Amino acid sequence: MTDSAAFAARDGAGLVAFRDRMWLLGGWNPRDKEHFPQICNSEVWCSADGADWQFVTHAPWEGRHTAGYPVHDGRIWIVGGDANQGHYQSDVWCSEDGEHWEQVLDDAPWGPRVLHHTVVFEGAIWLIGGQTVPQFAPAEERFYADVWRSTDGAAWGHVADGLPWAPRGLVGGSAIHDGRIWLLGGGTYDTPTTPTRQFRNDVWASADGPR
Repeated sequence: MTDSAAFAARDGAGLVAFRDRMWLLGGWNPRDKEHFPQICNSEVWCSADGADWQFVTHAPWEGRHTAGYPVHDGRIWIVGGDANQGHYQSDVWCSEDGEHWEQVLDDAPWGPRVLHHTVVFEGAIWLIGGQTVPQFAPAEERFYADVWRSTDGAAWGHVADGLPWAPRGLVGGSAIHDGRIWLLGGGTYDTPTTPTRQFRNDVWASADGPR
């Protein structure tokens, strides 16, 4: 499509399909101080063909990468974020057009965590796993094997904890197939007291979250 898109180079950005366009959300590039003065930014870009990209807005949510980026209930959602600003981003935002954003929740009950897995299933947003990173933001070291669920982004129910799969995050994308949520691989990021990163190649599925 193009070897030099209009947006600055980045990783960890959200990419969703919404209203017949692709939408690029935020991202991270600590080497580029012009486009990422605070390490991450809150830019929103869109494209109908992958070649021609238009800048839409600097969204009001704090710059971030590796957040949850679901499309649900006719809206784009930002669910959580990272810890690159020295604190955890446990907020939730949504937009009906990609340009105008509403903060739905300031401090979700599942925080603090980063690198969580986010999917849309059976009319709800599901947040799965993740961890804390004390080297970036103060918090007790935790690696999560839990599931949370919300239909509106504001009220979250704690669905399950201590699930049989090992705690993890770092799962790219999402897979809903054959009426089930799928958890494919993933792992954990190193921390000061757990300096070895974990990488997984197991596969799990659930028809209910579990609920």
